[in-house]
Amino acid sequence: MKLSEVHIQELYKFTRRRLVEHYDLQTELVDHLAHGIEQGWQKNPELSFDEALQREFEKFGHFGFRSVIKARKKAMKTKYNTLLFNELKQWVSWPKILWVLLSLHSLMIVLKVLSQEYKWIILAISLLPGVAYFIYEGYKVKKRYRNKIGVAKRWLLEERLHSVQGVSLSFLNIFQIINWMAILSKPTDTLFLDLIISISIVAGFVINYVVIKVLPSRTELILTQTYPEYKLVS
Repeated sequence: MKLSEVHIQELYKFTRRRLVEHYDLQTELVDHLAHGIEQGWQKNPELSFDEALQREFEKFGHFGFRSVIKARKKAMKTKYNTLLFNELKQWVSWPKILWVLLSLHSLMIVLKVLSQEYKWIILAISLLPGVAYFIYEGYKVKKRYRNKIGVAKRWLLEERLHSVQGVSLSFLNIFQIINWMAILSKPTDTLFLDLIISISIVAGFVINYVVIKVLPSRTELILTQTYPEYKLVS
């Protein structure tokens, strides 16, 4: 016996009732359940669809689909980190590395001419417009995604691409570094400390640019490459 299209749709509903929210994970589980049910029917054709489904679901154990969801989310996090790393690699190659080095050099010059007494305060205040810009852009990315998921299927990787979680965290780390510079620095601590803070700031801006502007803009391409069926069902 083979599952009908009605049965397949029932399997999708079943996974959603078990709090599986993302379409790619639903599809993976539906394929697994369908295969198991058809095998069960070969051994015992008298089983009803509901009985065969319940037997397959019981094979997932006491926690049901939770372990599968956890493993899949971990895999998508790894996939996202790989995409981010590949994008960041381009910033240490020509011609983008030139922009990075120029920014680093310019920041070093600014830090050199600033008064040591007020250097870190001035620097922190100067960064606020950039921080505000990235927070605002991150908000727009999240808002666009929230508007979309009301009418579209959700995909794990797509959700990760629009999570833009690194914005506040990375800049918070930068401000913490600046704070420690203000506390620990001495008049003789110049070049080394300036280099540390300059690298931190430039790296923070590059990472946030990739996270907020680059990766979300390539969502469709990335999803099509990851999920061949994305174009057909979205």
